[in-house]
Amino acid sequence: MRTFFSWVDPKFLAILLLVIAVFIYDLVQAGAPDRLIRDITGSNDGDFVVAHIADADPEFADAAWENISSNPTRFAPAIIGLLADGNLNQQVAAMSAINEFNIDLPVDIAWTLFEAEPVPLRAQALRYLSKKDELIDAKDVLDIYYAANMSGDKANIIKYGVKYLPETDATELLTHALNDSSKDVKFAALDSAKIIGGDGHFKVLIEALQYKDMLAPFAVLDLIELGDERYDSLIDALTDRRSIVRGGVADALGEIGNTNAVQPLMELFTDTSFDVLESAGRAVGKLAGDLVLTNQLDTIKASHPDTIMGVAAINALGAGKWQPAGSRLLQIASDPGFDRGLRHAALTALGEMQYEDAFDFIMQRASDTEELDDIRRVAIRALGFYSNDEALEFLKTALRDVTDYQVRVAAAEGLGNMQNSPDAVDELMLAVNEEDIDFVLNAIVKALGDLGDHRAISAIEAARGKVVRDVLCDVSIARIERLNKE
Repeated sequence: MRTFFSWVDPKFLAILLLVIAVFIYDLVQAGAPDRLIRDITGSNDGDFVVAHIADADPEFADAAWENISSNPTRFAPAIIGLLADGNLNQQVAAMSAINEFNIDLPVDIAWTLFEAEPVPLRAQALRYLSKKDELIDAKDVLDIYYAANMSGDKANIIKYGVKYLPETDATELLTHALNDSSKDVKFAALDSAKIIGGDGHFKVLIEALQYKDMLAPFAVLDLIELGDERYDSLIDALTDRRSIVRGGVADALGEIGNTNAVQPLMELFTDTSFDVLESAGRAVGKLAGDLVLTNQLDTIKASHPDTIMGVAAINALGAGKWQPAGSRLLQIASDPGFDRGLRHAALTALGEMQYEDAFDFIMQRASDTEELDDIRRVAIRALGFYSNDEALEFLKTALRDVTDYQVRVAAAEGLGNMQNSPDAVDELMLAVNEEDIDFVLNAIVKALGDLGDHRAISAIEAARGKVVRDVLCDVSIARIERLNKE
């Protein structure tokens, strides 16, 4: 009787067995990384765990750091031992762990590492010595910084080395760091500006205003904290050649509250930048008295107001919530014969002052799909200022408009204008999970920051994991924390 194998071609059988063997091998190997990660995470063997903190495989390295963080004291001897026995990457990782977990290291060892050649090791040693308040020569700090290539090293040198530098050198280094391609280095420079104080601090903040979507919001907050202490310097900065700086300074002056700034700000009402006109106008509206606002109303009463002066004046009237201007603003907003820039500003101002006679008109413009796209979007944003149930329901629906993502952007911005509205916060938080277009998510995150509700931080962090840039999430969270501090 013939067996099964007697019917099978020997060559075919050999190939089949080889395929099975490869399949089984792959199965075994596929489980190996998971087993190693479990071993690293659960091991009490200090040398075994610590050896993986600089592993080329990030999963293994993460597992090692997770285990060490659970009980740094237990792993401290192995970490310190790695400084002597490990390769450069392991030594740098060991010093990083010592700094991160506040492991005690003899200062003479730290000094030996600081005087070593590799910049990454010197940067970590600098961090440790600085925390121990050891005296470090300014020249050494500058030499290490300008020799560094890695953004993490540069950020550490800035954070822990600036305090050793004379004001002039520190200002130059931080201004240089603001132009670095790394976000971490830029923020380290901005955060460290407070250490040097004085003119250097102010100069770094002014330079940071150049980075509108990244550093500028934080720089404005820091300028506001300085308050009248730097009032004269802020007034001088209104003449800066860079429009983005003039606008940022105007924003800060509007929040500081010194009414002496009204006249210098009004000198910007002929600026060539619409962003500056808006910032200066809004600042004047927050600071000015009735007489100034009455004069701004006169500016837009002409049959054909100058666009530049008119935009600034309208922003002032809106920020000042100057009700006597409502009827004229409604005329401008509703007349297609006026410049579109004036109509945009008028619609926004009417919403900001919550002018009741304009609500139905704004709702019509927001609902009309035949309206000019830009006018419709401005109207949608303006609705949010009214903060009533009708506006809320409209914006909730618009936030889910599947036909036009730009309508959803405007709806998010409108909900961001609904101050003290938990319902607006709830809708925006829910939309983070539903939305996947970056422009809309960016608008949602910014709106949540503007509303200042602490509950929104978890939603902002969730957006960070989608397509929203980290810096926008950071700005919104900082905004929430500042609003709650006030």
